[in-house]
Amino acid sequence: MKRMAGGMDGSYLRSLPEWADDDDEMDFYYASFPASREVKPVSWDAKMAFWTRVIEGSAATARLVALRPCELAVAVERDGVPPAGLGIVFDSLVRTGAWLKAAEVAPPRAVGGGGGVGSPPRRLGGSTAAGSTLSWLVDTFVASPIKWAAGVSSPRPGAAAVGAASSLLSSDDEYVVVALARKAVDALLDAHYDAGLVDELTRVEDAAAVLGMDARQLSLALGCVAQSGEGQSAFVRFALPSGTACIKFAPSREASSRVEATEADAGTLQLRAMAGALRAQYDTLSARVEALTGEIKAMLGTGARERAKIMLRRKKVAEKLATSRLAAWDKVSAILDSMDDARTSAELMEAYKVGTRALAALSPDVDDVHETLGELEDALANQAEIDAAIADSNASVAAAGVEVSDDELAAELEALILGEVEPDAAAQSQVQVQPQSMDSPQLPDMPAVPSTPLPAAATAADADADADADAAADAELARMLALA
Repeated sequence: MKRMAGGMDGSYLRSLPEWADDDDEMDFYYASFPASREVKPVSWDAKMAFWTRVIEGSAATARLVALRPCELAVAVERDGVPPAGLGIVFDSLVRTGAWLKAAEVAPPRAVGGGGGVGSPPRRLGGSTAAGSTLSWLVDTFVASPIKWAAGVSSPRPGAAAVGAASSLLSSDDEYVVVALARKAVDALLDAHYDAGLVDELTRVEDAAAVLGMDARQLSLALGCVAQSGEGQSAFVRFALPSGTACIKFAPSREASSRVEATEADAGTLQLRAMAGALRAQYDTLSARVEALTGEIKAMLGTGARERAKIMLRRKKVAEKLATSRLAAWDKVSAILDSMDDARTSAELMEAYKVGTRALAALSPDVDDVHETLGELEDALANQAEIDAAIADSNASVAAAGVEVSDDELAAELEALILGEVEPDAAAQSQVQVQPQSMDSPQLPDMPAVPSTPLPAAATAADADADADADAAADAELARMLALA
């Protein structure tokens, strides 16, 4: 199994079930096919879909978004022979826009160092990369159209023949797989917005380390997506004067406005890089001091005092440098903290402005409030007058309806007493009940308790028997009177 410089090999292809299960099917995919789809559309679509999947899978397995066709052709060889129609696949992917030439991806714009946004990119060390930008412009807008026109006007011999070879098979040019570039950018946005693994302002190198990718590969992916206009509201890619590629993310993934890199952003990243370098130097010098201390003790133990003095002098120099680096790191860190505070204050003021505008839009006019409250007080006063008038009217009507003299009431009451009350009840009502003293209660006279048992209460059957006996006695008495 061959592994190319870019990291691609045939592991993905050999992991597919078609590779292990069906040699006839693999013979079909490795066989040549017409350059024109119109000849055999079903076969053409099947082979194109298979090799597109293999290409994207092989690149994704190697964590690549850009590849060289010549390396890919070697990686997918079968018994030392590449697929006969692979050149046609490459040409189709380039023609349909699924592949984008890496040289056509615009480099990040330089920010900072007096250049500002849109300045020509700079090489490492600060020299202006005007030649690089010019070569990109010439290649994109002059050379590429000429090559394309030449290919259309004078096709290669045998281009329409079965299994026609493409010049891409031997080309060392690098192409970005657009689908893989989008996936890489989506993974980066997820790492920033969802997982919080990537800072809002960071270097491409640091972001690529989080994704486990090469920094150049991620930079090409960002450039490809940004060039298509898809990521302008989520991030912006720019370069520091030193040539370091950086990224700035939008405050939210759903931001509608385009992200812009500023001089302050470039300065922040430069200060962060400087702080990191100073801290690394301090750690190195501190380790050097500890090592020299151990060497000095060892030399004193062996009696090499002169060498110990030399090492002690080196230790003093290292300690002085370490102290200087630590002080510089502290100052740079303080500046970064101040910049963060200023950025937070600016965001807070912007939030205050938004809140003030919202409050002003929701709050009513003061004059309207006073006018409304006055109208409410007048309405309540009018209602109170209406309620009082209704209450007075009801009292007058009630008084007019029940106006009767006291003499009439006394006469009617006396008539009710004399005509309707029972005599016993009237007599009983005239009995005055003497109040009983709580200290010496006097009980009324009661009959004595009988000494013999009380007769049982007569039942209904006994009453019927007595009635029958009386009737019989009366009948007998009447008969005797008749005989006499």
